[in-house]
Amino acid sequence: MVTSPASQAVAAFGSGVPVTMQSESPQPAASARPELTLTTLIPAYRADFLADLFKGLAAQTFRNFRVVLSDDSPDASVTRRIAEGAFSEWTAPLHMTIIRGPRTGSMNNLLHLLQHWRQSSPLVHLLMDDDIVYPDFYRMHEQAHRNARISASVSQRWAGSAQGTATGRFPLPEPLEAAASGTYLLESQYLFQTTVPACRNWLGELSNVVLNAESAMALSRSCMRRLRYYGLGDIGVLLDVSRQAPIAYVRETLGVFRMHATQSSQSVNSFPLKCGVLAWIAIALDAWADGRIDSTQAVRAIATAIANCEQLFPGDPAVLSFMARIEPHIVSLDSFYEGFESAWNDWLDSNVASAMPNALLAGAH
Repeated sequence: MVTSPASQAVAAFGSGVPVTMQSESPQPAASARPELTLTTLIPAYRADFLADLFKGLAAQTFRNFRVVLSDDSPDASVTRRIAEGAFSEWTAPLHMTIIRGPRTGSMNNLLHLLQHWRQSSPLVHLLMDDDIVYPDFYRMHEQAHRNARISASVSQRWAGSAQGTATGRFPLPEPLEAAASGTYLLESQYLFQTTVPACRNWLGELSNVVLNAESAMALSRSCMRRLRYYGLGDIGVLLDVSRQAPIAYVRETLGVFRMHATQSSQSVNSFPLKCGVLAWIAIALDAWADGRIDSTQAVRAIATAIANCEQLFPGDPAVLSFMARIEPHIVSLDSFYEGFESAWNDWLDSNVASAMPNALLAGAH
């Protein structure tokens, strides 16, 4: 282990990030963990961007991984394209299994993959069908897990165009923004403090995250205390599992988050997008109840989420009805927690029936 001035600054900033891990793995000692293996889970709905995805996997410098792709397309077109050899140049060297998706929504497809995987490897990577990983992605993430006891590893990613080319970068909180390249351990308090009050997910998406087997199952529950963080599974699960062990942040750009018109987040009327805004309230309330943020920070997060709803969904009947239901409880955080919990559960239970089966919803509490 080595410590740089940059990592010292990060450590001083927020009770976390005490070390920067070595850029190259040391020779394992006799008592070191055995080499870890990894499973890549791909919830696929369309084949449009799979060529870039498979190219990235085929080029990985760390080879001890297997791939499971769940074809959730209505007509099995993803399976057909693969069978026809459309991607054989890159899929040939991959140890890949294709399973049929449930065709009941993207979240259910993720859960379907997790159920198929059954914690069969120490590490798991949920790679969305439109994102790209660079050749050293698995090498650096596996190294981070091998060098420290962590719940997950996260790496930087580029913002990308529909063509997959890098178009810009996502800013980081200080002092990580000024930190040198390396891998930093981020403690739970630092993560909550730099994300929840401003409703800011600077960590990224599941495609730039590798979870350990235990942490991955938290995604099935999607609940820190009593409130589900459905709609913010990426930042939600990272905050959730950081309470058990630190997150390793790889300060290297190792992939591309592709942005395009067919993403659900690009449709202002989509239910997932509405959940993604409202779920910040759920996360803020549970973070406050868990002592991760104070009451002032919780109120700031709630106000920010409500303002974002008003800006993004003006006049939306469902959102207006939801807001009218929680408004009478804005008298104290305790009262608001109870009122929001009831309204949030009804909102999710009435809309997520096709995306998350009742058995899984029951298991999330």
